[in-house]
Amino acid sequence: MLRGVLRKYRTFREWKRIVWDSDCESTISLPEKIKYAKKGFSVEEYIYYDLKRNDYKDYISEYDRLRSREINGAYKFILDDKLAFEEVVGKYVKVPENYAWISDGIVYGLHDNGANNDNIIDYLKKYQKSVLKWNGRGGGFGTYVISFEDGNMFVNGKQETEENVENLFKRKGDAILCEYITQSEFASSLYPYTTNTIRIVCAKKKGDREAKFITAIQRVGTKKSIPVDNLCSGGFTLEIDPETGALSEGMAICGDKDHVLKPFKVHPDSGSELAGRRIPNWTEIKNQMVDITNKIPYLNFVAWDILLTDDGFCVIEGNASSGVAIFQMHNGVKKSELGDIYRSYNVF
Repeated sequence: MLRGVLRKYRTFREWKRIVWDSDCESTISLPEKIKYAKKGFSVEEYIYYDLKRNDYKDYISEYDRLRSREINGAYKFILDDKLAFEEVVGKYVKVPENYAWISDGIVYGLHDNGANNDNIIDYLKKYQKSVLKWNGRGGGFGTYVISFEDGNMFVNGKQETEENVENLFKRKGDAILCEYITQSEFASSLYPYTTNTIRIVCAKKKGDREAKFITAIQRVGTKKSIPVDNLCSGGFTLEIDPETGALSEGMAICGDKDHVLKPFKVHPDSGSELAGRRIPNWTEIKNQMVDITNKIPYLNFVAWDILLTDDGFCVIEGNASSGVAIFQMHNGVKKSELGDIYRSYNVF
């Protein structure tokens, strides 16, 4: 009883932070903001989905998304915790190896590698390229790609002193230092300066025995989002045809405050062609991700982030819920199969 009340309170608090306390500068009136906030939509979503013209009933709201985090029940920690994720999911598919766990500025080496605060620079040089991810900073924020090239240290492509690199490990909170995965030629061709992942949702309706493929989206980074591809960091999305793996035109959020959507067929920075390209081995990738999901039957819903590599793919992480904006830039999905999954768990 108490746990249920606490979960609802945390969901409401997070909804208030995202939906009501938005800093989006828009001409939306206060009555309109209140109207859609009551329905679970933020000002940003009102703009993204053009709710002035479109029917809000076709769209999954941010409040719905927050409620969906409970679909996996007590087992969602496997997806939230990078250490647990490596141990559980890593039994079935390639995942990034965790090198060290950092807690309140103290470095603990993993897998008997001996890394600590005194020798972390030596280990970073040994790894040559690795990724530092701070927990609780979604959307790609708090992610640092650290590399050692030609005798110099670089963080997210910018040269840094060893002292500055060491300081990245001295913050409050928890973080993971993990393996850097080199993306395939295809993924790199979308934009070579960011890691360009595919989000694949596999799930089962409540009461069903097996999960299935639900939907997928290709994410691509930009100059603004380096080194990640997250939408809120400046990246953009491309719809994936579920049958052929063909990419649609892109959709990006433009403007730091007004959040205007902009479609395009070529990359805004590199000019590379995007629309119409096909993801290699798409059918095999879909089938493998469904198979992996079904090998972990206590997970009812997973939004997998995978990165194509030259010898297949690597599962970068799994999410107990997915930001729904990335799937609704083109059309609302509340009446789609994704909406049916949420509905079966009484998300709405």
